[in-house]
Amino acid sequence: MKRKIRKSFYSKALAAAVGAAVLVQAQAPVLANALEDGPLYISEVYLSYGDTDEKAKKWLEDNGYEILDQNLNEDAEGGVSWLGLASKKRSVYLGYKTTDDPDEAITDMRAMNMRGDYSYNEYEKIKRIAEEISYIDAPAGDIPNVQIDGYRTASSEGIPITDGMKISFHAKSLPTARLVWHCPYVDIFTSDDGKVGRASYTDHSFMRIDGECWQNDDVCKADLVVNKNDDFAGWDYWKKLNRDGIDCTVTFEKKGNTVTVNTENGGILIKVRTELFSDDGKTVYAALTGDQCAITNIRIINKD
Repeated sequence: MKRKIRKSFYSKALAAAVGAAVLVQAQAPVLANALEDGPLYISEVYLSYGDTDEKAKKWLEDNGYEILDQNLNEDAEGGVSWLGLASKKRSVYLGYKTTDDPDEAITDMRAMNMRGDYSYNEYEKIKRIAEEISYIDAPAGDIPNVQIDGYRTASSEGIPITDGMKISFHAKSLPTARLVWHCPYVDIFTSDDGKVGRASYTDHSFMRIDGECWQNDDVCKADLVVNKNDDFAGWDYWKKLNRDGIDCTVTFEKKGNTVTVNTENGGILIKVRTELFSDDGKTVYAALTGDQCAITNIRIINKD
C-alpha cells in the first residue's frame, strides 16, 4: 500500500532534499523525518508536459507519481522554457516516487548552471524532451514564413521600403496567445544588409496591429493615430479573429527620411508616421515580427 505524506509538507521537503542533493552530489535525496518509522528517499523523478495543466498531471496521476503542484514552465520568457519546450507546451509538472530502501534511492545528482558556465559544454546538443511544433507549414509567399513564439523572438527578412509599397500576409495567433498584443508587429529599421539583430541594425520604430507603437527616442520620432470603425466588435472578438486567422495588408509611404505605415484589421485603423533623424546612408527596411503568432504567405507589392 502506497504511503502518503501531506502534500504541502512534501513539497517543501522535496525541494530541500533536491537542493541538498545538488550541493552534496554523491548523497541520495532524503525526506528526513517524513515518517515516524524512518526516512523516505526519492526513487523516481519524471517531467510530464501537456497543452493544459490537466493533461500534464494526468499521466503522472495514472502512473502513480506524487505531483508538485507548480507549473515549471509558468514563467518562461522568450517563448522557449528552460526545459527546451516551445511556448505551445506551457504546462510542465514534476512527479516523483519515494522509497524507504536506500538502495533504490536516486544518487549522484548534478546541476547545470544555465546563467553562467555550463557543466555540459555542448548544451546545444542536448536532446529536446518534446518535438518543436510548427504553425508555418504552409506555402510561402515572396519571402519565408515566420513563427514568433515570444516577444520579437523571430523576424521576417528585411524588405527595403519604397514609396507606395504594400505587404500582405496571413496572421494567426498561437494557441498560447491570450493578450491583445499577441499579434504581428511591423518593424522599421536601418541596416547594411537588411538583417534584424546584426551589428549594423538600428531599430527605429515598430507598429503593433492592435493599435500601439514604439519609438527609439535616440534616432526617430513616431506619431501614432488610431481609429475604430463599425467593424470593431470589441477586443474579445478581435482576439478571436486573430486566433482564427486574419489577412492583413500594410501600406507604406516614404518621403525623404519619413516613413508612414497604414493598416486596417478587425475594425482598427492604424497610422504611424516615423521621422528618422538620419538614416546614416543606410537602407530603410521593414520586417514582420510580433509576439506569439505565425505569419505566412507574405507578399510584397511595389507601386511600379
